[in-house]
Amino acid sequence: MTAKIVYSYPDRGFWNTYVTLWKNSMHPSVFQSPNLMKSLANRFRSSLAIYQACEGGELIGLAFFRKQGATYRFLTDVKADHNFFILRKNCTSEQVESFFEAFFREVKKERWTLVLNKKPVWAKYYKIFSKQADSSDMFCVNARYAVCPVIEKDTPEELYETLTHSKEISYQCRRIVKQQNAVFESFTDAAELDEWIDGFCEMHIARWENTPTPSKYTNLEVRQILKGCLKAWVEDGVLARFSIRIGDRRIAYNFGLIQGKSFIGHAQTYDAEYRTYSPGKLLIHQIAGWMKKQEMTVFDFGDGDDIYKYNFATREQELNRIFITSNWNLPFIIKAKLQKSVKDNPALLRLIREKIKPMMHRVKRFNFQIIVSMAAEFMLGELFQIFA
Repeated sequence: MTAKIVYSYPDRGFWNTYVTLWKNSMHPSVFQSPNLMKSLANRFRSSLAIYQACEGGELIGLAFFRKQGATYRFLTDVKADHNFFILRKNCTSEQVESFFEAFFREVKKERWTLVLNKKPVWAKYYKIFSKQADSSDMFCVNARYAVCPVIEKDTPEELYETLTHSKEISYQCRRIVKQQNAVFESFTDAAELDEWIDGFCEMHIARWENTPTPSKYTNLEVRQILKGCLKAWVEDGVLARFSIRIGDRRIAYNFGLIQGKSFIGHAQTYDAEYRTYSPGKLLIHQIAGWMKKQEMTVFDFGDGDDIYKYNFATREQELNRIFITSNWNLPFIIKAKLQKSVKDNPALLRLIREKIKPMMHRVKRFNFQIIVSMAAEFMLGELFQIFA
């Protein structure tokens, strides 16, 4: 097996080969679909790196990365819920071993430091990957990252019944239509796409303003990346969008990806003014009806353990974060071990999420001059107490 890391944007021949490899891979994930990868590779040309492995002149596997600072990450980190290596599905165990052995050899030769986020523990190659990581002459550590709650049923009808069993939500569906003349929309093409994305971003910003987790879509580059990804997914035929419109304005949005018999929920938001109608749940009710027509049996709620997902989910899929570097990169190693310790301690993780991060966000929102003024006032008060 021959392997190499390429740092240039690929030519047309490569992309034609990639389409075939992806379609015939162990995990033809929508988060590595051809037009999406082409779009992201073009956007991040200056920091792009592609690990490729061939046997007998035929490409059998690869992975896309990009460099951020001193660290390499998956190219799809910006938008994926799951990050897979792309490996031909008919690879033997020996070929998979050789693929990852060569990967760690090339990483060491190139002196890479990597943080591999959202690695699916359920990947068919995962045990072999972990074995090769352990046997490589590098620092490698696995840490818990997140989970993807999932509901799976034997038939589309069973899934639909489970997702729509709530009489309260059925009542709210009728109520919002009757009282607000609401219209439920669904799109799998590019209809009104730009307008729809802009509306989603603006509503997401408004929804999470003045909270511990403000919207990332205030950043223009993040919005442009989102738009590029959704347009690529439309070209790949895997995007599904849902919304609720009242008059000429939308009050709730949800979009996800179609992967075989599964729908992967990716993002949603709604106008808090209409929260009494439970618009987020109304969209899930709408998606359930759409999935039934598409004969789908799996609803993957995507990365994140949000409470509402567990009203439906019957199991979890685990995602890991993997740190890889030389044995001499002590600052990175210390940071990796600290992150692993936090992730392995649920009580500490909950404290950080529920107390420390919200507190840090509130501090950031203060004007710096006000903080300085308050600190000076406090110090003067203490001095008066000392010399009173």
